[in-house]
Amino acid sequence: MTGAQSPILSSVRPRPDETDWDVAVWLDMGTLPVTPGFSAFYAAMESWIWSHYSGSYATVRPEWSKAWACTSAAPWTNAAILGTAVPAAVSAGQASDDGWSAAVSILTGYDPNGIFSNPFLDTLFG
Repeated sequence: MTGAQSPILSSVRPRPDETDWDVAVWLDMGTLPVTPGFSAFYAAMESWIWSHYSGSYATVRPEWSKAWACTSAAPWTNAAILGTAVPAAVSAGQASDDGWSAAVSILTGYDPNGIFSNPFLDTLFG
């Protein structure tokens, strides 16, 4: 549709630089949070995913409602993924004014006083 825009933070947002990438592979690894060793398993699996699905044939983007940015301690605690990998993945292949920084700016514009924030979002969007 003319003028349509893809949501910036969508896991399946098209990449204008890779127009033939028209398939999404969703990896869903479910567990119960009380399962012994689940955080270490997720951290290892996530590291493998980021290292194997990159470059000229694939990209990784988090699915926002799931546990990601894992360390052996807990989900959402891997500073390198939160501060570097996710912003780079959201921005990859997009126009310079249509990536991570644009999303942060839009969200900040809707909540300039941080009323709907929390320490995790402050870290993620900080």
